[in-house]
Amino acid sequence: MSNLKETKRGLFMTVDKKIIGFLTYDTDELNVSCGLSFFLIDKDYRYQGYGTLFMELFIRLLDVVKIEDTDNINWYRKFGFKNKEEYKNPIFYNETKTFQFKYLYYIKN
Repeated sequence: MSNLKETKRGLFMTVDKKIIGFLTYDTDELNVSCGLSFFLIDKDYRYQGYGTLFMELFIRLLDVVKIEDTDNINWYRKFGFKNKEEYKNPIFYNETKTFQFKYLYYIKN
């Protein structure tokens, strides 16, 4: 368990001064890793590339992003999210095995 304090944060996306999407996440105090808590694009703006653009911009901000495995697993995978068994990375060596199978990770190269 890390001694780093987590901070809740959020971002929103606008088109023509209208908020069309937002996300919330928890980050460590070093702003290196985070857990994505919530991601939403307005239904009138879905399937037009806004969600993809928003996610691409978001993952540039941090070195490690963790999400819960969802029904949209293939959508997240197109950005490079993988389960921890697919990574050969020391970040997971000290992690407990409990419930970790539910998560996907994005680790910046």
